[in-house]
Amino acid sequence: MIIIIIASVPMSSTNNVESAISTDNNQNPSLTSIRPRRLRRTPALRRMVRENHLTVDDLIYPLFVMTGEGQNFQ
Repeated sequence: MIIIIIASVPMSSTNNVESAISTDNNQNPSLTSIRPRRLRRTPALRRMVRENHLTVDDLIYPLFVMTGEGQNFQ
């Protein structure tokens, strides 16, 4: 079982990323308790990761075509 605690941790010379890494044997040592800032400074990166909203108007009703006359799709 892995428990991740995310908290706001101010960065200082005595409190750096290395000290935030958990050394407990029950946790993954590569996971930190701090959350680095994401790099979304450029408009292209913001467009790439923005959320999309799907509405009913965006959906297409499927139409299946079969050869022959009077056949029903079951």
